[in-house]
Amino acid sequence: MLKTRVLAIIQILAVALLHMLLQLALALSLRRWFDAESLLWTQSISFAAVVGVQWIVVRGVCRTPFSAIGIRPARGWARHWLMGAACGAALVVTIWGVIWLMGGYRLGRQATSAALWQSLGVSALMMTMVGYSEEALCRGVMAFVARRAGQGFVAIAVGVVFSLMHLFNPNYSPLAMLNTLLAAVVFSQMTWITDDLWMAIGCHSAWNFCMSLLGVHVSGLSIPGFLYSQYTTAGLLTGGEYGLEASVPCTVGFALVIAALAGSSFKRSRGLRQPAK
Repeated sequence: MLKTRVLAIIQILAVALLHMLLQLALALSLRRWFDAESLLWTQSISFAAVVGVQWIVVRGVCRTPFSAIGIRPARGWARHWLMGAACGAALVVTIWGVIWLMGGYRLGRQATSAALWQSLGVSALMMTMVGYSEEALCRGVMAFVARRAGQGFVAIAVGVVFSLMHLFNPNYSPLAMLNTLLAAVVFSQMTWITDDLWMAIGCHSAWNFCMSLLGVHVSGLSIPGFLYSQYTTAGLLTGGEYGLEASVPCTVGFALVIAALAGSSFKRSRGLRQPAK
């Protein structure tokens, strides 16, 4: 088992390294047009690199269809995506609301303009790409190549790598790392329940987009939204400049969701094991 787990970690890191190298190659080859200051450009490069990783690892090395990593147009995929999006949006609004009710935010509203609507459209597109690319890379390709090490171990190992992918985001902190790991566990649980990536993709995309709509920093990045939520304290209540993903209410929220999904999975597995009467 130890050898299997060590091999799984090496495989996960190899996929992460391949993604980084493809990103670098694309950025260098497109440097005449690539704007390093543009988040949309950066995410587009990352998205393209993930697609490249999928083809190289899944189709090239493993000679397996994409359905093996949970990307397939199977019946119910749209329902799973919508369920995930609703879950992600509800969780963000709940955590944000708790912080606001505890005096953590002073709220304001952005002036409605064509520029704001354009910014929101770009944000929606960008968060859709982020949700797909990070889930396809982590809960898709990484989890697939390391699958022999067991679901729980792979979820934690991939979650740690997922957390470290945010290491160079502005104002990253130990609590932000913990919460990102907990988010990764939630996304993994969703893939186990639905047997595909679409619920996790929907949840991830909606989580990020709703934070931007509410004017909260998204993993340390400032993205204009309908509101602006100016934190009144930079402590554990709000997460400060990193955003609510570095807050204690976020930790509690993710822990509750993990427990709820674990309970749902347990009941589902018991139901499947019940003998027919």
